[in-house]
Amino acid sequence: MSSSHEKTAQATRSRRRADRLFMALTLVVALAAFVLLAWDHLGLGALIFPPPATTAQQVAQSGPYQVTFHLESKRLTVNGDDAVSFTLRDQVGHPLANASIRIVPEMTTMPMTGSPLTVYTGGDGRAVTHLRFSMAGAWRLNLTITAVGMPSATASFPVSVYWT
Repeated sequence: MSSSHEKTAQATRSRRRADRLFMALTLVVALAAFVLLAWDHLGLGALIFPPPATTAQQVAQSGPYQVTFHLESKRLTVNGDDAVSFTLRDQVGHPLANASIRIVPEMTTMPMTGSPLTVYTGGDGRAVTHLRFSMAGAWRLNLTITAVGMPSATASFPVSVYWT
């Protein structure tokens, strides 16, 4: 009997050990999943692997418009006072005054957009604005351009946003 009792006790200890190991493994996997989700959701990868620098001046041709993006700030940062400007010219190169530019910031690595913003060009065809970003990483500024007597057109510019 004693032998049967010992085997039962040994089997119980073995099951308990296996249960503890399973619980520890489950906890480690859950913790790793939580860290990865938080890492992705908060864009923390941009701290270790910052995005490439934004080109300070970019030009795009869209329909009848030549659009020039200017990075007025040193760089774009999360919740920073990020100044940018856009210059619009027609196909001949004349500045377009009183044109509207609707800007929709869109994160390229996840389905996230910033608040849309509309700016208007002055007599020199230039519009200056300040953008706000909620997360660091790669973004795209999607523009919709409208001017009196001309068709609407779209353009986009890639930008990088840093935590600080």
